[in-house]
Amino acid sequence: MNQYSVFPKRLTIFALGFIGLVLGFGLFSVLRTSELIKSFSSSDVPVLQLSCAATRLMSESIESITKHDVDQAHIGLQLHALDDSINEILALTSDHPDHAKKMTSSSNYNEFQKLLHMKVFDSKMQGTLTDLKSDLQTLIENYLLKKQSIIEQNIQFGYISAIVSLIGAVSFFILIYFIYTSYQRNVDNLQDLTQRLEKERLSTIQSSKLASLGEMAAGLAHEINNPLAVIVGRCEILLSQITDGTASDREVMKTVTKVSEMSNRISKIVTSMRKVAKSSDNAELTNLGLSGVIEDVLNLVNERIRNNSINLDLSQVDPNIHVQGNFTHLSQVIINLLNNGVDELSKLPEGQRNIWIKSTVAGDFTYLKVIDSGPGVPDAIKEKLFEPFFTTKEVGKGTGLGLSISKTLMTDMGGDLTLEKDAGRTAFVLKLTHQKS
Repeated sequence: MNQYSVFPKRLTIFALGFIGLVLGFGLFSVLRTSELIKSFSSSDVPVLQLSCAATRLMSESIESITKHDVDQAHIGLQLHALDDSINEILALTSDHPDHAKKMTSSSNYNEFQKLLHMKVFDSKMQGTLTDLKSDLQTLIENYLLKKQSIIEQNIQFGYISAIVSLIGAVSFFILIYFIYTSYQRNVDNLQDLTQRLEKERLSTIQSSKLASLGEMAAGLAHEINNPLAVIVGRCEILLSQITDGTASDREVMKTVTKVSEMSNRISKIVTSMRKVAKSSDNAELTNLGLSGVIEDVLNLVNERIRNNSINLDLSQVDPNIHVQGNFTHLSQVIINLLNNGVDELSKLPEGQRNIWIKSTVAGDFTYLKVIDSGPGVPDAIKEKLFEPFFTTKEVGKGTGLGLSISKTLMTDMGGDLTLEKDAGRTAFVLKLTHQKS
């Protein structure tokens, strides 16, 4: 199953893209406004200042020309100062060169340039300076009108920027709300899906348990019928002796003892079956005696093992080992492994059918090995062995869920189930947390 993502990626990507667009537009607006403000400080204000200075200087020059006793050298100095002011104004208005060009190409400006090279100044210069003054004022007015037009455009752009920013901010909060509600909805859906999957998983585990017990049903019936037959037979003999008057205390005691033994045997089988078949919705981990779990399991599978003439060796199981686990889960895993072993060994000749169960402790873990004398698992299917619905059994004889469920149960207990590599035989290893007794 593909990983289910609760985070609304597409909506978030769209929101980030939209916010990025709004921020980009806002940054562009700030830069544009900054350039306009910079223009005010770097050119517009100096233009106005120089315009006032140049106008005042022209007025002084005109007045000087009308006075016949004024020093001619002084007038020349004023004209050169005026030329410097005009050149600075032309430089400051260079961002709109059409207006500056119009002035520099006028006849008044050309006449003024000629005056700068003259040594004697007369009253005719008054008209030239007056006209040049008018041209300079026209230049400043046209330049400021152009600037005013740009300012008005920027004001309109500012209004648009403010509207876009407002819409962007509102949209951002709306998108955040939709992202949150979408995320919350996905979380709720995921929780619902997880609950349904957990119910289905528990149902599958329970079905697998019942299927395992179903496979052992005939053996269990025989395991219970044998002691029942002994009980019935002993009771019939005792009743016959009582009727004949030949029953002795010894015979009665012997019969009662045998009936008690057989009843205990049946009780153990029923108890083991109830413990294994019990639903484990709450998979609580407890301290378990490993040999006790194996004993309960063997109460259920012994008859099937005997019917298939399989030799079971438990000599290497330490009876003092305790592990952390869940009884129903651990017993289910061992039953699955033993049933699989019986199915494979039934294909071998009698005398070659063996199962060994061994326990070892290493560090904080206990390892329980279930080994059979079968030919081993082919390399081609080792990687698929624990996949759900994978089975090597004939059609109708296996669901392919036994090993998959067993591995899941071991993982739930904080352990693991693996196939031992290079064992030469089929050897499954159960890893469990070791508990000190």
